[in-house]
Amino acid sequence: MGAHTLSREQTRAVRTVMRIFAEEDLAHGVPRRARRLCQRCHRERPAAGFICYSGASLCNTCATAFELARLRHTAATVSDWLNA
Repeated sequence: MGAHTLSREQTRAVRTVMRIFAEEDLAHGVPRRARRLCQRCHRERPAAGFICYSGASLCNTCATAFELARLRHTAATVSDWLNA
């Protein structure tokens, strides 16, 4: 799979959408201090904004990185990305 370059605007748009997931979680009652373990970075991260992909629970930062990798065609699945 060949890599695809994203424009600055595309990258910004992805980051904005992923930030909205965290904001919505907070708005729907996820406590700001709640933490979860990310399966990618293996760190306790804010629970707001966690995304579950095929059983893999990723913090917002790692989920954003995965979405960018997917759009760049450098990862087809979260499993590929986690094992890279």
